[in-house]
Amino acid sequence: MAGGPTTAALVTAAAKAGGIGFLAAGYQSVDDLRSDIGAVRSAGTELFGVNLFITQYDDARSATTDVEIDGFARTLERIAMAAGLDGPAPASFTDNDYAGKIDYLCKNPVPLVSFTFGLPDAEIVRRLHDVGTEIAIMVTTVNDARDARERGADILIAPMLDTPLNQARSATKAIDAVRMGAAGVFQASPAYETLAEAALLVAGGS
Repeated sequence: MAGGPTTAALVTAAAKAGGIGFLAAGYQSVDDLRSDIGAVRSAGTELFGVNLFITQYDDARSATTDVEIDGFARTLERIAMAAGLDGPAPASFTDNDYAGKIDYLCKNPVPLVSFTFGLPDAEIVRRLHDVGTEIAIMVTTVNDARDARERGADILIAPMLDTPLNQARSATKAIDAVRMGAAGVFQASPAYETLAEAALLVAGGS
């Protein structure tokens, strides 16, 4: 989701295998994203997506977030000193140029953009829709799914581990997605195996 092994080459390989790959742009710069999109398109891949993190830093959260980051850094420093290691580098918040990547994708649209760790503003969804991009949003609760759909999500992504509780909840998540008029993308795990019969898309990984 953030970078690392999900390279342009992997996205291209997924497309050649009949899948839809997503470039992991969560922690990438705009320049890196531009380079990866260019590499995917140069390889002849047309259907692919870009995944972004919702890591916006607003004034309402700033004071609390700074205190939490500072407290966590001090804890790590104590642990490091006890182990005879150097302490962590000074911590600071970054949104990894979220707005810059949105602007770039609005000017250089891709078929799909997905969002993780939060919901994009309805205005961002509208801007991406205006340039022909479909929107996928990862949701973990019914409220998330409802809010995402109200903001214009085309696809709801529901990751779920195979546990007895999740097996009980899987059908509910599927029904909620369909009821809200969005496509459902579900993890290829036993919790969702029976949903294939309901003509829902089953996708691997989480």
